[in-house]
Amino acid sequence: MKITSASSTFTIPDEYGCNVPASQLTHGINPCSFPFGVTDIPAGTKYLAVTLQDFDTIKLFGFTYIHWVMADFPVTGDTVDFPADFSQTTLAPQGRNSNHSAMKQRTDPEWDTYDNHINLETHYTGPRPRFGTHNYRLNVYALKDAMGFKQGEFDLADVMNKLDDLVIDQAVQNFSYERKIAADK
Repeated sequence: MKITSASSTFTIPDEYGCNVPASQLTHGINPCSFPFGVTDIPAGTKYLAVTLQDFDTIKLFGFTYIHWVMADFPVTGDTVDFPADFSQTTLAPQGRNSNHSAMKQRTDPEWDTYDNHINLETHYTGPRPRFGTHNYRLNVYALKDAMGFKQGEFDLADVMNKLDDLVIDQAVQNFSYERKIAADK
């Protein structure tokens, strides 16, 4: 199985992260997921699961930042193209990302009062490193059966705990993203 990208350098385009005008962000977050593809999906695969994490945050926070968790995306062939903004349009269940965390509550005490904070906690949340370039690790898992999760009612740990019994194959690819617009203080 292989992850493909329109960018030969596996760079997340600016329009899917923080390098857009503030008017295109929702509470500082870009919810528009970047496009990518998956090829050579093995026979017997019924579903895909997807995770996107920023391991460069370990140096800053002591843990990885979870940008996206999706499970049980049905597949019938050996290739899937995930278009731009797929996270906001798919019916496949998506789990809680790092916007659903005690850290988010501490850095933004008003978070729970925002109209769409639940959507921002359970869909793709674009890259927004404080400065410089970070690598974002995209994992795609081929599954022989559904994990059985419901929208917003699971997280990365739940997915990891179910993989051993369901995974047929996996593909992993780092994508880089560089902040070009200064972060708000």
